[in-house]
This record gives sequence, C-alpha cells and structure tokens, in this order.
Amino acid sequence: MIDPAKTAERRQLHFNSPDDILADLDRIDRGPHITTATWTGGQIFEHLARFVDCSLDGFPMKLPWWMRAAGRLFKKKFLKGPMPSGIKNRGEAADAFHPGPTSWDDGMAHYRKSLARLRSEVQRKPSPLFGELTRDEWEQLHCRHAELHLSFIKT
Repeated sequence: MIDPAKTAERRQLHFNSPDDILADLDRIDRGPHITTATWTGGQIFEHLARFVDCSLDGFPMKLPWWMRAAGRLFKKKFLKGPMPSGIKNRGEAADAFHPGPTSWDDGMAHYRKSLARLRSEVQRKPSPLFGELTRDEWEQLHCRHAELHLSFIKT
C-alpha cells in the first residue's frame, strides 16, 4: 500500500477557482493517466464531490470543540497553503467521505456536477472544522482540497 504522505510521484498543482479544477479534469480525463495513491481516480473524484456537496447541503457530523478551536486557528493556513496529505478521517467523517469502489466515469460525473453546483448555487453551510466561511473561502478550500487529491493522478 502506498503512503500518500510520502509519495514523491505527485503533480504540483495550484488552482485559483473551480474553473481551474474543471480545466484539470478535462486534461486528465483525456488520458492516459495513472493514480499513485491508494484510491482509484473514481474514488478521488467521488471523495471531492462529496465534500463539495456537504459544503452546499450540510455536513453529517460535528467535530469535538477542541478540533473546532484548532481549525479556527489554522483556517488561513488551510485556505492559502497546500493541504497536508495523510490526514485520516475517522467515524462519521470516514463514513461520509471515504468512497467504496467507484468507476472513473461515475466519480468524474459526480464531481463535475458538484462543481457546477458550487459555481451556480449561493448557499454555503458551515464547515465542521472552520465554522462559517464566505463563498470565496469555500472556493479556496475546495481548490486546496482538489490540489491535494488530484496531484495523485498523473497524466
């Protein structure tokens, strides 16, 4: 099993907007591609789509007070810098965000649909870690999250 935190075979990505993410999806969807992490490409897309959907519809879990307090302290770092790899979700977060087997096409279709919603819908729900975020802050968080996970798909 590959340890994503130690994988050197990653693309260096920087997205400024959901449009940048969509452009990268177009590139990797043309193939050929390989995935250098433990999840398949379909699972990566599904994971990212679920996170976008929860930012619009609400999250199914509440984090302990100490995690929320720490999240608020480190919010700016997460929004501006690269997201760290190797974070393990547990409990309800794992149930919500760790996809089972997902085909490339199904995961890609769900992620594209979720990004379209992100671009067109106004409402945003609070983050379980960071609390209330503006629309721009949510977009930056989704960009950082996509940079992390899509970096494991090489073209």
